[in-house]
Amino acid sequence: LEDRQTGAGAGLLLRYAFEREGIPFCGDSFYVGAHGKPYHNKLCFNISHSGRYVICVTGKEDVGCDIQKIKPAHPRIMNRFFTDSEREYVQFADDSMKEECFTRIWALKESYLKMTGDGLTRNLQDISFEIGDRIRLFENQKERFLYFTEHQIKNYIIMVCGKEQEMAVEHVKCHAIDNCF
Repeated sequence: LEDRQTGAGAGLLLRYAFEREGIPFCGDSFYVGAHGKPYHNKLCFNISHSGRYVICVTGKEDVGCDIQKIKPAHPRIMNRFFTDSEREYVQFADDSMKEECFTRIWALKESYLKMTGDGLTRNLQDISFEIGDRIRLFENQKERFLYFTEHQIKNYIIMVCGKEQEMAVEHVKCHAIDNCF
């Protein structure tokens, strides 16, 4: 039931985002990339969901988003998917912040891979994030200049990645199929 609710919420949220931008929401304008990312010929968008939350981001250029419930740092996941500097970022964080730092790195990686359309087909250790005054992305040890924004809703982290500074972010919490706004 929850999957149906978030699916319905995603559809309503996407339709709302297109209407807000003044772009007709019709199936003929959508297509799917090589790794399954949906595209539209007039508006870049991305959707993510976790629990009962659904988010949608739109922009004029490629965008990606991810929402993650803050969860415990898993050493196996960090050893397999995080770079040395990302593991240090989590390990040296205050105990009260370790879970948030772990989730932040994971959401950054997912939002970036969703923006590129690669999904989880890439080696995640080729992509490294440094978090300081701003978020810096290094891909194969070369810095890439993209825009990242972080939002939090209760115990969830939302990460948005894009090629432009102005990206619209919408979210919805789906309590029931007929209550998704």
